[in-house]
Amino acid sequence: MAESINIQELRRILRGKVIRQIDKYSILKDIANLTALNRTIGQEFILRLLSRISDFKGFEEIIYSLVRQVGLFPYLNEDELSFRDTIAYEMHRPTGFKENIVFHHAQAEIYYALLRKENIVLSAPTSFGKSLIIDSIIASLNYSNIVIIVPTIALIDETRKRLSKFKSIYKIITHPSQVITSKNVFILTQERALEIIKNTNVDFFVIDEFYKLSPQRTDEERCHILNQVFYTLVKTGAQFYLLGPNIERVTTELLDNIQYKFIKTDYKTVVSERHNITVGKNEKPINKLIELCKELDEPTLIFCQSPASANKVATAIFRKSSFS
Repeated sequence: MAESINIQELRRILRGKVIRQIDKYSILKDIANLTALNRTIGQEFILRLLSRISDFKGFEEIIYSLVRQVGLFPYLNEDELSFRDTIAYEMHRPTGFKENIVFHHAQAEIYYALLRKENIVLSAPTSFGKSLIIDSIIASLNYSNIVIIVPTIALIDETRKRLSKFKSIYKIITHPSQVITSKNVFILTQERALEIIKNTNVDFFVIDEFYKLSPQRTDEERCHILNQVFYTLVKTGAQFYLLGPNIERVTTELLDNIQYKFIKTDYKTVVSERHNITVGKNEKPINKLIELCKELDEPTLIFCQSPASANKVATAIFRKSSFS
């Protein structure tokens, strides 16, 4: 069966500007077979179908059936679900939110594991929605003092704004000078955390980008501080949720005698397009990037290796903004 499905041809069709003179049922059948053979590849094509659903009028029910099959519940309209699917949909909804929030299947798996008081180490792609799980654990109201360790001061402010919806229940603390109350969410860098955690009864903690526990040549001092914070928190017996992208295994000795579940998943909620660019000997990579941007007509993220690189890219694109 696998040999009869031309994956590259399917991608070409679903990337096309217009889908008209094709056998749409055959495309859906091929994607269903792909999903049965390889869920990860199948999910990619289901996401591509969702982005082109207006081209598949009359086949929406089949597409939504495939969406449910891979657990992409946030993409479903709950008003159009059968009774059986509504039950599954509600099982993927976290409690404690005023907003209408539903998890995809992989998120729900981690959420319920945390509610069972398991320690979780998660490696997942950027689009996974790891932060929403943090919000949901706070919304469960199961904990009094929650510590969230973020790598930069900029992320402190970003996270504080996101979690401000809980300020009527928890005091949001971002600096050691603030007064601690009976229910607190601490959002701190490892340096700030050292001043607080030794005198606080922490019952749940999160470390974002936990791979930085491993020594790095460029930032050994911060790595040592992060390990000290982690060791201090682990010794208290507090439950933890460590998260980051593209981690193959956990190597820190600090977890040798601690029970935890390591989850590595490639579960994606968006499709990534790879463009292979050849830069000539006398060409500048930034010019190639601008040429590529001219071909894009959708919102796009550009990942840069440093703040200086991001400034350089932004300046170059702004100067060439006449192409937009």
